[in-house]
Amino acid sequence: MVITNPNGTFKPTLFNVALSSLTEDTQFQLTSVRLNHVTDATGKMTDAISGITYTIYVPDVLAQLNIKVDSTTPVITQEQLEARMASGDDVFIEVPTAETFIRPYAMSYGAFSCTIRAPFVKLL
Repeated sequence: MVITNPNGTFKPTLFNVALSSLTEDTQFQLTSVRLNHVTDATGKMTDAISGITYTIYVPDVLAQLNIKVDSTTPVITQEQLEARMASGDDVFIEVPTAETFIRPYAMSYGAFSCTIRAPFVKLL
């Protein structure tokens, strides 16, 4: 069966993919932690936190990925991460890859922009 679309557009949710399809690992090296702040109506950042972005290194694809989590408290702060990395320790987190989805939001010329959302992460 061939799926046809009369106006040439598709909903991006058609292309959602679980992170487990890219890698079998569930434990990743953490390289950065960033707090996502809520913006007000004028576009200024407030003190309220809407989520946390963890940057991890995925050796299977030789890339760093940003994983967003809808949590208001990080499992480790950026300062704590930098202190542990300065002392020579690697920090790892566990990500439920089967429940973490890659969701594209813009596609053009064969490339797409996406967000990667996880329900939670766990510090190891």
